[in-house]
Amino acid sequence: MEMLDAVTAFDGAVSGLSKLTSLIRNVRGDVKNSEISEAVDAVRDDLNSARERVTLLITENLSMQQKIATLTEENMKLNQAAERHKAFDVDAEKYELVSVGDHTTLYAPKASGNDGEPAHYLCVQCYGDRQKSILQMKHKDFGFDILACSRCKAEYRVQNNRTLQIETTSTNRDRWDGY
Repeated sequence: MEMLDAVTAFDGAVSGLSKLTSLIRNVRGDVKNSEISEAVDAVRDDLNSARERVTLLITENLSMQQKIATLTEENMKLNQAAERHKAFDVDAEKYELVSVGDHTTLYAPKASGNDGEPAHYLCVQCYGDRQKSILQMKHKDFGFDILACSRCKAEYRVQNNRTLQIETTSTNRDRWDGY
């Protein structure tokens, strides 16, 4: 706002200069009007030039403030993404890539039952995208369970007898047969 005040001050100075010119013409009859006019015009030109520079500075300042706001928003988004990556890295430590059939690998918890989550598999594609997406039973197909990812729509064929068998911390195995 200080720059806007400066522009207003310049406008006031130009107005005051016009009034001063009239006063000088009335008081001093021995000075030629053309000399006064030339001096007033020179001062007026300088004031107008200064006003234009201040206006340009105001425009540049506003542009910089907009750029700072944009960069601040981008920085916040990057910080949030970094936090999500850190959280994923912590969660990812709990999983390992396991073979669940011919040509099929999925991510499974290293040990189930410890964190209260039921036995489950994670989508390999989403895991690669740093997203935790639990696979869901889509349907059974001639000795295979078809598991689907609700996020990326990938499907995985898993032999019926292998579906969701995950080793626990004990020597027992969990089997989720809730289909």
